[in-house]
Amino acid sequence: METIEQLEDAVMHLSPDDYRRFYDWFIRMDHEKWDREIEEDAANGRLAAYAHEAVMDYRAGRCRRM
Repeated sequence: METIEQLEDAVMHLSPDDYRRFYDWFIRMDHEKWDREIEEDAANGRLAAYAHEAVMDYRAGRCRRM
């Protein structure tokens, strides 16, 4: 837990420019991590039930344009 507190403190003391760089890096890293998790879940069939449910909802007319 000490490491998290150290990170929080370090982030709080970043200059505005360094904070922006950190923020941009963190968002990119988070999105890349999310993309890898989705790809792994799709490859392992973990999303099949959701896909099936979506198709059934579409066929039953329970969808609308976004």
